[in-house]
Amino acid sequence: MVHTNPDQEAGRYRDLHTASFGEEVMLPEPVGFALQTETLKNYAR
Repeated sequence: MVHTNPDQEAGRYRDLHTASFGEEVMLPEPVGFALQTETLKNYAR
């Protein structure tokens, strides 16, 4: 799950994006790269 678009006044993120392992997730600027999620399953509980 990627949390984006922070709302400082509300103290939360406006957008939550969920992807399955193996999907490529594009992280917005200022990070700005595609995250490969396949190996992350090794760290999930």
